[in-house]
Amino acid sequence: MRRDLDRDDMEDFRDWLSLRLALGELRGTSRETFVNGGRLADVLLAAPMIDNWSYHQRDAECLIGRIEAPGSDPLFGHRTAEIIELNPRRGWVLTTAGYLRLGPPAAPRDGGHS
Repeated sequence: MRRDLDRDDMEDFRDWLSLRLALGELRGTSRETFVNGGRLADVLLAAPMIDNWSYHQRDAECLIGRIEAPGSDPLFGHRTAEIIELNPRRGWVLTTAGYLRLGPPAAPRDGGHS
């Protein structure tokens, strides 16, 4: 059954088309590109780094390692806040306290996991 489009239908279509065009501009942009209205790359530049890290799970999933924030002394054997997302391939971890850049992980212990 065919019906003619009215003014409201045309406005809905324009809104839909505008949304599709806007989404098309973001195609190829991962969800991690923008954080809190800024670029993730910029957030990570200012984020502390954790190196010599290993994954641990007791009360919550976390990393333990040496954390160094710009302008402060490194903290050795420090435990991060709970992990929300760990992305070693991209070099970052998001915890409930914020982002950290990932440096080199700790060497495996005798083939076992820590």
